[in-house]
Amino acid sequence: MLFCKGERFDIDQTPDAEQSWEEVSREAECVGQLIRLAQRLADVGRLRSPDQFNNEGDGFWAIKAKCGLRAYGWFHSTRRKVFVISHFIIKKQPKLSLIDKERMKENRRQFDPTH
Repeated sequence: MLFCKGERFDIDQTPDAEQSWEEVSREAECVGQLIRLAQRLADVGRLRSPDQFNNEGDGFWAIKAKCGLRAYGWFHSTRRKVFVISHFIIKKQPKLSLIDKERMKENRRQFDPTH
């Protein structure tokens, strides 16, 4: 499902992302900031890293809002390059948790069984 359409690429989301968005968007105070960052990433193709966009390893990335809201995902190439959001969280610790990393791996396997 499409999260936002950009000039450089689109940002899609997994079913887990849709569900987690419903949960975190009620709690986070900077939802608008994350949406603007995602749109800028889709339009320009990059963000100021690591403050806004960080490589989390294993091909995973995090779009980061200042309040702790995160969109974890990966790049996928089909007909057009796409960034796929695995899920959203409100992050409370500095490092990526093992639970979130495993969640991304499972969402990527479901999105692209060849991975």
